[in-house]
Amino acid sequence: MNSSENKNIDSFIWSSTYERYEKNIKKDKEDKKLGQWPLKDENINKLKYSYVYLKDSGNLIVKKYKIEKFEKSGFDKDFNDPNKWCFIFNESEDFYAEYPKIVQGPQYGNSFELDNLKKLSHSEVVARLNQAKNINSSEGKRKPKTPGVKSPIRNKLGEIYKQIHKDKKLPNAEIIKDWVKRYEQGEDPKTIVNSYVVK
Repeated sequence: MNSSENKNIDSFIWSSTYERYEKNIKKDKEDKKLGQWPLKDENINKLKYSYVYLKDSGNLIVKKYKIEKFEKSGFDKDFNDPNKWCFIFNESEDFYAEYPKIVQGPQYGNSFELDNLKKLSHSEVVARLNQAKNINSSEGKRKPKTPGVKSPIRNKLGEIYKQIHKDKKLPNAEIIKDWVKRYEQGEDPKTIVNSYVVK
């Protein structure tokens, strides 16, 4: 789905922190302009839709936009890289579905496939939004943790650890935090756990 050679490309997926989601995405901006991305020029005319992936949410897509047109970012007050693209949209909808992998840079896709991703229940969506809200995002602000919302990534890594080291205590929070970061950067969870030397 990420290959730019794919003839069925009509969409791209990009990631947002919870802070940016609250500020620019949850409620449509008045100018209906969003950006900026280093998209391939040859794909610009193919792209009709854009989907927003929320970081730290356990792979949740939160929004779908219908793109009206693209513009080069230029040097106005919001967009300052003339080699990147922003888009103006004419429609948007809340769109809650599970995306099968972590999104960091923009990824190309097909709207038919994306629209058919697994939809999530209201309670699952709320839990994942809360998780993204309360995880320390890459924006650097420390957030209070809410009791009861556990990171699915931490759970997964913990389960793998228990399978490998049955009677050993889990490593400390700093190590687990590092594991989660490595997992979010695309490293295989088993490789991460196996790299830890049990004392």
